[in-house]
Amino acid sequence: MLAAGLAHSAAELADEFGAPVFPLRHDKTPCTAHGFKDAVATEEAIYELFERHQDAALIGIATGGDARLLVVDIDRKNGKDGFDWTGLRDLPETLTFQTPSGGQHRYYRLPPGSPLRCSASVVFDGIDLRADGGYVAQGESYKRIVDLPVADLCEAEIRLLSRPRPLSGQIADLHSIAVSDAARRVRDIVPGAWHDNVRDTVAHLVSKGVADDMIQSLMSPFTTAGFTEADTRREVQTMIDGARRKGWAPDVTETRYLPIQSASEIFSAEPPEWLIDGLVPRVGVGLLNGPSGSGKTYVAVDAAMAVANGSAYANNHPTEKGRVLYAAGEDRAGVARRIIAHSQYSGLSDAGIGVWQGVSLAGLHDIEHLVSLGNRYDFVINDTLSRATPGLDENSNSEMAAAIDRAYQLSAAWRCFVLIVSHTGKDAAKGVRGASALVANVDTVLKVTRPGRGSLVSVTIEKQKSGPEDIAVDLKLEEVEVTSPATGEVISDLVVLPTGPSAPILCRRVLHAEPGLTAKGVFDRVTRQRIDPCNPGVTFGAVKAALSRMVASGETSNDGGKYSLLARGGDE
Repeated sequence: MLAAGLAHSAAELADEFGAPVFPLRHDKTPCTAHGFKDAVATEEAIYELFERHQDAALIGIATGGDARLLVVDIDRKNGKDGFDWTGLRDLPETLTFQTPSGGQHRYYRLPPGSPLRCSASVVFDGIDLRADGGYVAQGESYKRIVDLPVADLCEAEIRLLSRPRPLSGQIADLHSIAVSDAARRVRDIVPGAWHDNVRDTVAHLVSKGVADDMIQSLMSPFTTAGFTEADTRREVQTMIDGARRKGWAPDVTETRYLPIQSASEIFSAEPPEWLIDGLVPRVGVGLLNGPSGSGKTYVAVDAAMAVANGSAYANNHPTEKGRVLYAAGEDRAGVARRIIAHSQYSGLSDAGIGVWQGVSLAGLHDIEHLVSLGNRYDFVINDTLSRATPGLDENSNSEMAAAIDRAYQLSAAWRCFVLIVSHTGKDAAKGVRGASALVANVDTVLKVTRPGRGSLVSVTIEKQKSGPEDIAVDLKLEEVEVTSPATGEVISDLVVLPTGPSAPILCRRVLHAEPGLTAKGVFDRVTRQRIDPCNPGVTFGAVKAALSRMVASGETSNDGGKYSLLARGGDE
């Protein structure tokens, strides 16, 4: 299709969907530098954009955003068949296109504030969702096979599409269970009909591949008169066993293998997304590591408040707004007080943060419980690792690797980032306490230091798979007063505030990376460091004075005008 004809079709699609569009190549990769972020919606801008990209062969439609467009992409290739997902039957008829590979694109409109985001084979193998941060392709080879208006999705259908497969290893859509007719089948039970209603409902759940404990959980509210809860469990288990013997359970084999892709497919994938730019990726697992008393929880609370409000972290790190779950394995009341202290001081809302018990990573029970609730979170802070791994040997690589894998299962289920608060060992220079698998198996390791237990706190990156590792955030602890809304009592607590780093902090960072520098060499590297733009400039005089104090305190040596750290500074 010539560029002018493609631009005309793009303008028509932009008008039909109320969504911005942009040019794609034959392989569906963006012609523009920033992909869907370069999409435009007005006719004039569309023609201008496509005119600049004569290599365009397809049209990209940006999903999500103000258009609230969701596309359910059903694939039938590479051993996956999304048409096998039973949840498709529970979605409304809507505008549908057949794709060149024999799949389908089904277009829906999301309600305002929907939590749905892009995902690939999370709900079911071969079912991809395109929403905020994504796009779909259109062109001559995409055939309109159901010519209906774009259907609006209701809350139950949103939950259906939000629910990943069970973490216990069975292919079943727990969300379709939660919104299934289980409750409706037994809601209006009449005397004498309890057994038949419950039996039919249990058989229905078994047919969807639901695990026994989940069926028991769903059926427990329907204990009938004269039955104890134990009686109900025994009766329901008998029904479950009977349904399985009769062949109601689906014959499904799960695979966790990734598809084999070309280097071009992997390289052209969308760039990494961030919850907190440069620090916390959109999806994955990481550690927030530091010595006891370094202020880790205050830093974690500050990050939680930034994400919950979509406010810039430390003044200049853009943050994507999302729901936060703070899983406090110790001192839940203290964590809640710190969140309220931050809210009262900063004026930010704490409404987007839920506080729960610590999420155990010793097994899947806590994670399966959270996923079964139907409310997903974008950012999970699990405080602390030691409380999250009861009974496990923190020095065992196999046990710690398994614990981190469970955190990844929660991340995959909610498409969230799980940040685990952890401790350094007795030798802070060796980093995270415990098995090496902890650092090796996560995406991100952030380190918190508080030199001399003073008011200054620094957050640096020890590992970042998705971006550079030379970012540093400098904060200060400030005492604030917290007023209890219940009693009016005023108590003191701390919050962290952004601040520029002091000259000694910058000198320590430089000399840790490159010992044996002159004062001029230290200054040159300090001024080239990738530090926050809000940090003030540091003069050569300040660097020389800092080095002199560090030598006098025994922290740094001066060998003929060349400085080196005698011990790793800032970790005690």
